[in-house]
Amino acid sequence: MILMKLLDLYNSVAEKHNVTPELVKMIIESNFKYIATHIRERKSDEILIHNFGSFKLQSNPLDKIIIGYIKKYKSKKITKEELKEELTILFKLRRDLKEQRSKKKRKK
Repeated sequence: MILMKLLDLYNSVAEKHNVTPELVKMIIESNFKYIATHIRERKSDEILIHNFGSFKLQSNPLDKIIIGYIKKYKSKKITKEELKEELTILFKLRRDLKEQRSKKKRKK
């Protein structure tokens, strides 16, 4: 059902702009791939999507990710070394986000 709606969207935009649906699909998917990569690499800066808005990874989702890794470790799905590696990255990112927020508050 959702796939058909996406195909309809691609076709509609393609027809409106006189391009192929494949090109429209590639453009739309590239935005989501960029966002996914940005989050996967745990970058703390804003994500800007023109004509849509800007977004930041909030610390609350980071806390959920941290808890998820701890649960994976407890259920023996990842090793202690993997847990340590991931948590080191996540805690650094969370600390960076908090520092950015406190700097913004001081500027106001």
